[in-house]
Amino acid sequence: MFTAAIDRGYTPSSLIVDEPVSYSTGPGQPSYEPQNYDHQYEGAITLRRVLEQSRNVPTVKLMAQLTPPEVVGYAKRLGFASPLQPYLSTALGASEATLLEVTSAYSAFANQGVRMVPYSIVTVAERDGTVLEEQHPVAKEGIRADTAFVMVSLLRGAVQHGTA
Repeated sequence: MFTAAIDRGYTPSSLIVDEPVSYSTGPGQPSYEPQNYDHQYEGAITLRRVLEQSRNVPTVKLMAQLTPPEVVGYAKRLGFASPLQPYLSTALGASEATLLEVTSAYSAFANQGVRMVPYSIVTVAERDGTVLEEQHPVAKEGIRADTAFVMVSLLRGAVQHGTA
């Protein structure tokens, strides 16, 4: 989701308001009211702080601004094959994904936007060294290199100053 935001012109210093919010879910259904883990609100905070501190409410607000289908489209480009639902709660991890999908997606950030397709066995060889099967890395277009650079900076901040 943050990758989609960066591509849409958001920057690490873009402000998102961390305050209570309620979304209609349809006739006769209770509204969706995401909460922050600490049940506190910080007002206008930067995109960087939203990610570093895992602030749920502004994350869902960002998903609403970008639209769930757009964010799911980015996830597919980054290698998620599991069915991701285009719901606001997907911004908080409500959809399922495998560890392999997640690691493949994150590979694009460290590889200047190029996603590597994971594989489990490099080489199968006979006792005498005859190679029976060999896998080679497959690169897939993922995201722009400048977007990957910004994402690395944001993720580094989550590790150094945040909740990672």
